[in-house]
Amino acid sequence: MAEKQANNQPFKMLGKVLEKYRVRCNETIAEVSGAVEIDERLMQKIEQGVEAPSEDVLMLLLSHFNIDDDQAIKLWELAGYDDTDLTSADPFPTSDMQSNHQSLVIVMPLEPRVLYSNNAIISTDANGVILNFLQTILSSNGSSQQIPIARVGMSHGQAKDLLQTLGRSLRQSNELNKQTKRITAPKNKKTDDI
Repeated sequence: MAEKQANNQPFKMLGKVLEKYRVRCNETIAEVSGAVEIDERLMQKIEQGVEAPSEDVLMLLLSHFNIDDDQAIKLWELAGYDDTDLTSADPFPTSDMQSNHQSLVIVMPLEPRVLYSNNAIISTDANGVILNFLQTILSSNGSSQQIPIARVGMSHGQAKDLLQTLGRSLRQSNELNKQTKRITAPKNKKTDDI
């Protein structure tokens, strides 16, 4: 019986660990599956140990739960992936004489660009909300088309918070604009030469 259960749950340990991280973050299966853009049923199967996540999904889960490198390598191995697949080949391999392995970490700052959008498409499902921001461009033949410039996914709760914050910010901006007093330019008067 135990052997049959092990065959049905080949990734049981991986599922248990991922479930612990989800519970520790106080998130539901729906919130996590929405954050990494997978079906809720697939997330349930992953936590039950029935299926392993794809490499891409596992990387998203590791990032979402902010799992440290040592634990990430263990989870990678529990999923049946070779730990060399987790990182690219080391450009600075250590020699056999060195006993400690040191990783090179490069931190690249995010460029604080502002992307302006003139349209948005909002998709919702049981897992969450995806905002697709679009921009209209003119092609060389004179026709226009909408191209996506950014996609943002979030849970339903995060979307509600965003909506409230956006509404509050717009109301405050309108109030400030109403209260702003404008100085009128003086009327042109003829003045005597000095």
